[in-house]
Amino acid sequence: MATADLNFDFNDTERAVRDTAHRFAEDVLRPVGIELDKMEPDQVITDGSPLYDAHRQYRELGLGVIDPELTPLEQARLQAIVWDEMGWGDSGLAISFA
Repeated sequence: MATADLNFDFNDTERAVRDTAHRFAEDVLRPVGIELDKMEPDQVITDGSPLYDAHRQYRELGLGVIDPELTPLEQARLQAIVWDEMGWGDSGLAISFA
């Protein structure tokens, strides 16, 4: 169960981050993870591998960037939301984003 399925008292920013991370996990991580699981290990790291496109999309979404103006607690909450959704999408692939 992902945070999208739970009723937390998220503020607007947290909801937006959760929804973005969930869509990314569903639309990118799950399909790419399935594809990578079918590949030989050396194919996963070759040029043209879907792994690199997934990483590019993650960077473009800015999910790994936390606003330095946020308090440490706010930063931790957003990181927890993102990583919960990423783990829901594909935990093995999500680890590669850390």
